[in-house]
Amino acid sequence: METIDINKQIAAINKRTVAAQRMAEDAIVKMGGLDEALSVLYLATRILEDAKFIRETEGKD
Repeated sequence: METIDINKQIAAINKRTVAAQRMAEDAIVKMGGLDEALSVLYLATRILEDAKFIRETEGKD
């Protein structure tokens, strides 16, 4: 059974949290407001979800 290193998991979560916060702040500044930033981040999320789906289903016929 694989041992889970909780400290590594926490560090990875923190790294992703910081990256997400920076992306959100950047989107707010560049788009000029919270609503506009939310719209852009929602669209980006959909695009990434679609790309992940395509990657996971590629070659599965």
